[in-house]
Amino acid sequence: MSGGANETVLQQLTLAGIPAAPTDRSWLTQLRDYQRESREQDGLILKAQAAALLEVSTPRVDQMVKAGLLQEFTHFKKNLISARQVEALFRAKRTTGTAGSLISSALKATFKG
Repeated sequence: MSGGANETVLQQLTLAGIPAAPTDRSWLTQLRDYQRESREQDGLILKAQAAALLEVSTPRVDQMVKAGLLQEFTHFKKNLISARQVEALFRAKRTTGTAGSLISSALKATFKG
C-alpha cells in the first residue's frame, strides 16, 4: 500500500468518526498480554475447540478447568484454554494402563500448581 493510499484510508476513518489512532492505550496492553500468554501456552484455543480435540463436551471442559486439569485465560471477553495443556491431556488420554495413569496424575499435579 502506498503512502497516499494509506493516508486516504486514515482520512476516511477520521471522516467516519473512527479515530485513526485510539487514545485509549489499554487495547495495546490487552493485545500484548494475549500474545505473551499465547506464546507461553503454545497457543490459546476456545473451550469448544478444546472439547472437540479432547472428544468431550464443553461442560466437561469446564469441569476440567475447575478440577485444575486445564488452565483458563481470559482475553477479549473470551475464556481460552492452553493448547499445550490440551495436547498433554490428549496424549495422556491416548495412553492406556499404568503409563496413562501416571501421566494423568502428573498432569493433575502440574496444572493444579
